[in-house]
Amino acid sequence: MVDQTEAWAAHLVVKVKEPQPEEFAFLRPDLVLFTYLHLAAYPAVGRALLQAGTTAIAYETVQLAARLAAAMDAEVFLLDLSPERLRRLESQRQGRLVSLVSSRETTHTAPVITRHGVQHYAVGNMPGAVPYIAAVAGRGLVDAVTDRPELVSGLNTVAGSLCHPGVAKALGLPTRHPMACLS
Repeated sequence: MVDQTEAWAAHLVVKVKEPQPEEFAFLRPDLVLFTYLHLAAYPAVGRALLQAGTTAIAYETVQLAARLAAAMDAEVFLLDLSPERLRRLESQRQGRLVSLVSSRETTHTAPVITRHGVQHYAVGNMPGAVPYIAAVAGRGLVDAVTDRPELVSGLNTVAGSLCHPGVAKALGLPTRHPMACLS
């Protein structure tokens, strides 16, 4: 284990929750942050990322790209807490979507439960972003975006620019195209 200062000193920081106000001092231009951001709901986080020049990739907008890929008949695995939403997606996909649903969150010490003869893994805050994180860590952001184009939709801030049009609209700020932000 490392302390908070050492963790934030890394080039790539992966979190589950958006940066908290006490963490804003750790944001910097050479940092790539991969986390749930929800910048429309937390404008102070957006302003802190922009002011620091931090590159921030949002899990939630990368996940949206995965849903669009599914609409184009790509093989995509979706995990969602809403059984209703999964059923709706399954009906849209005409039964070609396999749903994994659990009504009870599991823990790291007991990650699997069996219900109705089906094993469920439902550890909270386990984002399905490992391939994206590995790509950014192993190849760098620009190459990772080239290899995994769905990452473009996750770019929220890069080098002091806002790169996601939905977030820009919610915050009332101008936006730049994500690829322009990277160049």
